[in-house]
Amino acid sequence: MRWLDNLQLSTELTGAPERCVHIRDRESDIYELYCLAEELETSFLVRSCVNRLAEDGDTTVAKVMAAVQSSGTHEVQFRNAQGKDQRAMLSIRHATMTECPPIGKQKQHRHQALQGCGLPESWRPS
Repeated sequence: MRWLDNLQLSTELTGAPERCVHIRDRESDIYELYCLAEELETSFLVRSCVNRLAEDGDTTVAKVMAAVQSSGTHEVQFRNAQGKDQRAMLSIRHATMTECPPIGKQKQHRHQALQGCGLPESWRPS
């Protein structure tokens, strides 16, 4: 799989896996990436697209993040496709949690202790 190969090769090229943070988008949100990063002793940031089981498997990542209080906000200003000024307020949340492997992969992979970061958005036209 190309995401795993890229993680492996780029980590080897740096020679200092503990200094790397691999940034990935939704298409590489695969559990094997989490496991390989742990094996290589490197870090990653993935824009998640999967609401995985969390903790003991009786909740989900989304539920864990929804229960976390915001640690701050950040306003983003931008122009929409019509050139009109817009702004969005991001509420920053983070939590340490255990993510469970997908149900069909629980025998091959162990649970992962991960940091979750959520940025729920409040959007209002300017």
